[in-house]
Amino acid sequence: MRKSNALQNKSKLVDQIIRFFDKKFVNKTARSRKFVQRASTFTGMDLLLLSVFSHQQNNASSLQGYISELLFRGKAMAKQSLHDRFNKYSVDFMQKMLAHSLAQKLAIQKAFQTTCFKRIIIGDATSYQLSSHYVDKYKGNGGHASISSIKIQYNYDLLSNKIIL
Repeated sequence: MRKSNALQNKSKLVDQIIRFFDKKFVNKTARSRKFVQRASTFTGMDLLLLSVFSHQQNNASSLQGYISELLFRGKAMAKQSLHDRFNKYSVDFMQKMLAHSLAQKLAIQKAFQTTCFKRIIIGDATSYQLSSHYVDKYKGNGGHASISSIKIQYNYDLLSNKIIL
């Protein structure tokens, strides 16, 4: 019963995302950002949905987890093919989707057009503990935390509607 509730909630969330992100807009953006360059069963909407749900407990954040999710939705793809899709074009496409969602959700840009500020920056950060295998490349923060970790920071300029790298 618990599993069916989780599936129902996931289905509702997918429906909300599809309403929030118009499929035509997403797939047109995927093509304009060169994520989709020819006819394919793997669309920009597929990448968006995989990215949104990759953190769920029932869905491992691995190529195999992504492949399982695609199979669940009736799409077959080889792991290597999916791996090859994670490239600079997919990053560019997802950055555009994130900027679009922030602009839509916040819808504040117009209100600040007459502001005396040149930039309004929204920032966020998160940390992830990694396996000790990565300690040489990603040192931990010390204390009782993992000996290997990473911190991801995100900054968004509200007035220009751009991600700050």
